[in-house]
Amino acid sequence: MKIYKFNLINLLLILIFILSCSNDSTTIDDSISKETLAISVTSNNVSPTPEETSNIGPTGKTETELRAQGDIKTLRTEESDELAPEIEHNPNFQDCAGLRTAQSGGGRGDVRGHTLCTEENLRVLVQDYIDALNKSDFDLVNKYIDENSLAEHSPIFEDKSNKISSDSLNLTWEEEEPPAKRGSKSASVFINVTAENFSERWLVDFIEVGKKGGGIWYISSVSYDK
Repeated sequence: MKIYKFNLINLLLILIFILSCSNDSTTIDDSISKETLAISVTSNNVSPTPEETSNIGPTGKTETELRAQGDIKTLRTEESDELAPEIEHNPNFQDCAGLRTAQSGGGRGDVRGHTLCTEENLRVLVQDYIDALNKSDFDLVNKYIDENSLAEHSPIFEDKSNKISSDSLNLTWEEEEPPAKRGSKSASVFINVTAENFSERWLVDFIEVGKKGGGIWYISSVSYDK
């Protein structure tokens, strides 16, 4: 009987020891898991170093990303620097040829827009001519008069400019009707030119030099007092 009790006590001690070891193992595993989780969270919330912060722009993008955007802007700027021939000839002109060549649904481009644009460019020529007269600016008028008409028109322009200057006139003008095509590459407009104690009706003729619909417009002649 004593041997039986002894064995029972030993068995209970062994069971208690086993249970104790199992609890210690579970506690250690839980501790390791918590430490691992804490390390993971800390690594995800690491603040950037001062050097890394300096590389981030005001938009929140790195310098590399900003440089990439800058390259695109540079390309766009370089593309916009290539002026249309009309604008290169006269900075006040619009790119009418661009409207002509832009394809719409019918494949003919913006014909109406091209017509209105051309009318506006012809008005620019008239204003340039009036400005040249008011300022006696021969260089300006020579630039916008067709070279085939320049020899004939230059003395006429000079006489008119001298009269305007001697009378201290400052000419202004109004068109009677919008500039109109008179042929495949020619147009004209009647304008009323006025100043103090001065009033005349002029006919301004234009010619397109170059490809039809894509050339450069010039003044071919001006008939005074019509």
